[in-house]
Amino acid sequence: CTDKPFPTFCADKPCVSIPLVNKENKIAIELEKNIVITEPWDLYLRLLRNLKNIKENKFQYDRDNHDVVYYPYMNICRVESGNHSISCGKHFKNGTVEACVYDTETAFKYIDTDGKNWIFYKGYMQPQEVVDFRYALLFQIAKLLYNSEKENSAKEP
Repeated sequence: CTDKPFPTFCADKPCVSIPLVNKENKIAIELEKNIVITEPWDLYLRLLRNLKNIKENKFQYDRDNHDVVYYPYMNICRVESGNHSISCGKHFKNGTVEACVYDTETAFKYIDTDGKNWIFYKGYMQPQEVVDFRYALLFQIAKLLYNSEKENSAKEP
């Protein structure tokens, strides 16, 4: 999908793709305490209706509608579905959602970026256009920190 902030697959061999989002591996994310990126698109009808509803009734996680991905090492969550209600829950600092966990360590191993494209290990996948350079920048900074920590821990006796 082109609207995803980070690649959802990579490859370690020709024609062998590795999924980076595991729908079975979920963690609880408290809306008040975590960085949750939402992108509501209907600011008048849907957002206002949700603001009113959640103000009166509190936020309720909806397993069938809410889809969130947590990106370890970048320490962010991005809402894929349920943007309006989750943004309202975040606004009222109320509620918890379940988030799929992105396999950041595998992504760091097999993916790089030049800020314009996602570049895959040994060219096993075609480059993909970066949706927003800020995600590419965040990825690269997190990857540098991760590799630095990994190097330092390998040096310890």
